[in-house]
Amino acid sequence: MIPGLENLLPACELPDFQSALLRFSDRCMRLRIDRALDRIPFDTECVPWYRGGYWIVDPNVRPGGELSFAVADYYIQDAASLLPLRLLDVQPEDRICDLCASPGGKATAIAEQLGAEGVLIANEAIQSRMDVLRHNLARTGRANYATCRSDPELLELRCTNLFNKILVDVPCSGQTLVGPGKHDESAFRPQHIEHCSLRARRIIGSAARMLTPGGILVMSTCTFAVEENESQIEWLHQEFPGIWKPIIIPELSRWQSPVREGCYRLWPHRDRCRGGFAAALRKIGETDRAVGLDSLHENEVRDHRTARKGTGHSASRKKDSPLDMELWLKELGTWPIGYHVRGQSANVEEPGIERFLEMFGDRKLFQSSMVAVLAGKHLEPTHALAMANATWFVPHRELLLTDADATAFMTGQSLGKGATGVASRSETSTGSWARGVWQDKPIGWLKESSNRWNNHLPAWARMTINVSPTGRGLA
Repeated sequence: MIPGLENLLPACELPDFQSALLRFSDRCMRLRIDRALDRIPFDTECVPWYRGGYWIVDPNVRPGGELSFAVADYYIQDAASLLPLRLLDVQPEDRICDLCASPGGKATAIAEQLGAEGVLIANEAIQSRMDVLRHNLARTGRANYATCRSDPELLELRCTNLFNKILVDVPCSGQTLVGPGKHDESAFRPQHIEHCSLRARRIIGSAARMLTPGGILVMSTCTFAVEENESQIEWLHQEFPGIWKPIIIPELSRWQSPVREGCYRLWPHRDRCRGGFAAALRKIGETDRAVGLDSLHENEVRDHRTARKGTGHSASRKKDSPLDMELWLKELGTWPIGYHVRGQSANVEEPGIERFLEMFGDRKLFQSSMVAVLAGKHLEPTHALAMANATWFVPHRELLLTDADATAFMTGQSLGKGATGVASRSETSTGSWARGVWQDKPIGWLKESSNRWNNHLPAWARMTINVSPTGRGLA
């Protein structure tokens, strides 16, 4: 079925592999690391290659229907997608580009692990995939990222030698996705594999040039073909000779590829996942182009930070705007690191991403965390602002929701003024907007009317909530 498979697996395992390939894998989730969670709604088992990854024991559990998921306590993703995150080894002050980021499973993990001085550029070249990426990043509560919709070759021209870590989950034939029905058997055709391999090399080459010397490049796929995996690493060594050193992680030796060191493979019949590939390389020399924003002398802009702590900061706001967005933002809450008002929207940027974007001057290439928009004649807060953590936004008004209230809210219902468990955290607050909170975690915006709280949860975020959560613990 897969050319060269006999060089990767013992012959006795091939029947088990082919059978497992057509089945759904065990469901898995990644816990949000910035929350101290000692209880989740179902029993779990640890994923051995990633701290914070857990398999869900009961196959009948629907993890996407829990209130814990609504407040972003965890992200649902296949266990194989956690392997490249382990290789990336995110540190708080890293400057990272996730080059093919949608739908955001890896990007959200990176954002959660980065500190306020860290930078995440989450790039996705396909317009139709941008919304889901931005929506998932909004759930992190962070403002240390910016999204970008650019072809990797064009992004490379602006960002050569700029990132110390790059994750490139390259488009591939998708052989691991045949079982769930997301790909068909054409994924195994040699012509399709070759096409995907050539396309991927263009993207990987751009990633190599965007990486600063000493930085780490992590490449991953959801396919088994050597041509799309180990052969791509060999191509990198040939295309950029003498500048790559494989990163060997002893704890992952169990999953070491038999073809090339520094490459790791997961298998559906062995590892309770769909399967996948990941490799990590350290760049120890220069690529063939060394232009880009390093020439702007980053040390000159390192301390170029607008003095706006505790206040708003306006840039290019229309003076004849019918509504004063800055005044309205101050009525919503307090802003420890401030905000930017630009035209008909407002954005928040943690210090690292703010300095990064200041280097470019022209911000059209990137979109940071949008917190408010002017919709017609009305100002509205975004879901990203609803999910914000307290380091950059503290609302003046919160409603404490019971399980029943939160369940009704997540299904799109408005809440009555006399609803049980609905109470303001601040009795002296003003304004009609309030953030809903369940178990001290933000869940979304409500707007007060004469007799109820109107639901402002975006349609894409609404869910059908499971009845009677079990509240079981971690493995």
